[in-house]
Amino acid sequence: MLPTTSDAYTVEAPADQVKVEFETAEWTEWNSNNADAKTLLKQFPELAEIKKDAVVKQGGKLPLIVTPASIELDDQYTYSLVNLKGETAEITVSSPVKGLPEGLEWENDGKLVSRSADASSCLWTLNVEPAFDEKKEEYKSTDGRSSLLVENSKGTVVRTAYAYTVESADITDDVNVVSNTSSFKYAETIDVLEAPEDGKAMFELKNEYKGYVVLEATNAVQVEKYGITIDGTKVTIANMPVNETQIDVTLKLTAAGLNGSVKSHEKTFSITQGVESVGMLADRAVTLNVDPAKASIRWNLEDLKFSAVQLDNFLSGNVKLTATREKDDKKYVAYNGSITWYNANSQVTTYDPQTVTWRNGTAVTFGINVNGAVPGAALDGHISEQFTATEYELTLTSMNGTSVIYSDDATLTVSNPDAADILRLNPAFVEDGVLQVSALPTGNNVDYDFESGIIKANAYTTALGDPTFTDMDYKTFVDNGGDTQNSKDFANWDWIKNDELHVNKWIEGSNVPANQQHMYKVRKIRAQYPLFNNPNNKITFDFEVVVKSQVYSDDPTQVITFDNDKLVAVYGGADGSNKVDIKNAVKSAVFALGSDKGKSYTLFATKAGDITAMGYAYGITDNLTTAVSSVNYMLDANNMLIELAVKDMNYLGYSGEDILAAQTGEEKFYLKEADYLKLWNSVKNQAYFEVAGNYYALKDAAAANKDADYTRFIAYATQIKFQTQKDIVVGTTTEKPADNRIVSVAIKAVDKNYAAKFIENINDFGGNLNLNAFDGNSVITVKDQLEEGVSETSTVDMQLIVKDIWNKTMYVPFKLTVKTTK
Repeated sequence: MLPTTSDAYTVEAPADQVKVEFETAEWTEWNSNNADAKTLLKQFPELAEIKKDAVVKQGGKLPLIVTPASIELDDQYTYSLVNLKGETAEITVSSPVKGLPEGLEWENDGKLVSRSADASSCLWTLNVEPAFDEKKEEYKSTDGRSSLLVENSKGTVVRTAYAYTVESADITDDVNVVSNTSSFKYAETIDVLEAPEDGKAMFELKNEYKGYVVLEATNAVQVEKYGITIDGTKVTIANMPVNETQIDVTLKLTAAGLNGSVKSHEKTFSITQGVESVGMLADRAVTLNVDPAKASIRWNLEDLKFSAVQLDNFLSGNVKLTATREKDDKKYVAYNGSITWYNANSQVTTYDPQTVTWRNGTAVTFGINVNGAVPGAALDGHISEQFTATEYELTLTSMNGTSVIYSDDATLTVSNPDAADILRLNPAFVEDGVLQVSALPTGNNVDYDFESGIIKANAYTTALGDPTFTDMDYKTFVDNGGDTQNSKDFANWDWIKNDELHVNKWIEGSNVPANQQHMYKVRKIRAQYPLFNNPNNKITFDFEVVVKSQVYSDDPTQVITFDNDKLVAVYGGADGSNKVDIKNAVKSAVFALGSDKGKSYTLFATKAGDITAMGYAYGITDNLTTAVSSVNYMLDANNMLIELAVKDMNYLGYSGEDILAAQTGEEKFYLKEADYLKLWNSVKNQAYFEVAGNYYALKDAAAANKDADYTRFIAYATQIKFQTQKDIVVGTTTEKPADNRIVSVAIKAVDKNYAAKFIENINDFGGNLNLNAFDGNSVITVKDQLEEGVSETSTVDMQLIVKDIWNKTMYVPFKLTVKTTK
């Protein structure tokens, strides 16, 4: 806090380190007979008074901040520099002027280097005049860093920190005068040593004796024609032609060096005159599109409000548009090129500056199509880039060589297309807006490529680059300072690995940490696609995902169904009705989720085994014949003779008279043992029979090979009661596994004690025997008779327990019905 007295004030250095530098040189190079020296002497005769080898000094301005702003420094104050040793430097500090020194700059070592002054409150510049050491022939400097002491007329002393050093720089090189540019934008008065904001000064000096310069306009015709006058280093052009975009002005600058050297340089400059229109280039907004024609920006030419002369000047130049931006101290260009002109019918037209006419009708509008896929053409000082969703500075210019005829700026706001218009989740895998993932596990994990669940609009299939994916729940957890090392919070696990979903499959148990149980929980995911393969411009697509089993369902009866008629057993049923095979009772098993949703699958594995058929002793006729008049006839199952078909009598060798008698009904003929054996001999070695000793069974696979002999034989054989043997092997089956998504299937009696009253083999149904490993029994056998107190018809609650490769277990309920009768 400042004291409350009226003379209270403080002073401080503008930086921690301030180097006050002045320049010195020996006056050794002066030659008054030199033409350039004579030019300087006419205006600065005092130069002749400097003695040869004299030391000439310039510079030395000390910056200072004074508080409050109402304090006015003057030479009634006293100033001195004191070092850390308490020694006062032999340097006079005086002549305060408001403002900071010209050319104040920072060096790499952090020092602020001073070089005259602009009026700003609190900021002051003091002149530094070091004493001259005659012995060393050099000016005094400070011994290390010093504090500036300031004392007012009342004796109030204040001081700065030890921030200042005063040093000298010896100049030995001659003065040099060069021109920086060949053209310069018109202003009524131009300082040839002052650079405009967007360019360079006309002339540049080095090692000059400041203030000792002479500027001349050397072309008398130009001077008279354009009304050129000179004042110091400033040139005034009073008569700039309105209808010309540029004129030539020849100038000569002569300068003295700090060492007495002299130099002049003459240059003809193009003074350019821009078009100053009343109108302005309006701001625009555009949404990037795969079709650049749908991302066009247009302006009405009349909105620039050019006069006829201005328009002609504008069009006579090279008209182009740039789109640039700055970020992190870097400059980027997304467009640097020509514009397109359109006539009243929106057709392209072009301007011919030679004939001053339009080739396809007068232009009404102009603009460009914004192509996000193409980087901007090179522009000095800029990095070429593709358009990205941000703001750009649009600059419309008309140039004649390096001369600017016209320039105006506007803002272009670029946005990306809405992600929802070009990206969507595959509806086949979506429920309630959430992507349902049911990829097959690998080991203990489920991995999933999100791109198979995201559909791109046709136009953008190649316009979008490879996406990156972010687990937003995890990101939010980390961003909010979550404990990633110890927290069991559901969000504390990154579900993304190598831009794919990577989660745990289901973990059984009641104490599984929330962040490890991933399946059947919704997760927020963010996809970012580089638009037009531009890594700096991405489309963000947010969605939710849940990982599920393809087999498991919250409602098991919807995916595994039973034929209830096959779930009925009879106490003591001798014909097998006392048994229920659950494999046969399952009507259907379909997938609950995924690309196979609704499709049937193999729930049970099947062992390899034999294919059997009923075998008959076709070659043994014992006890199957009866003798009539010493001829043996074959008997049917009812011990009756078997009548011959007329069509077979010729094959069996009967005479024509016999066949005629049979055909007219006069007489009947019956199958003799000899007839049958002839029929049997015609077929017994054929491939359509499987032989097991004396027993023969028809091979189903050979059914298509049946011939007339077989047809004739089987017509009689089926009427005869041959001895039979079951289970003649006619083929084999291969082992058929269950679907690879099924790990195990077991059967469980819900209430084992209750079920034991009805089921004989109750120990097979504890729910722990895997039918697909052929450990269990799929056949339920009920008891021979009902126990006392049990109803004649009862039901038993059972479960089919299905475990899948996602480690999910589904309990499918069904009821076994037990009855006393069918």
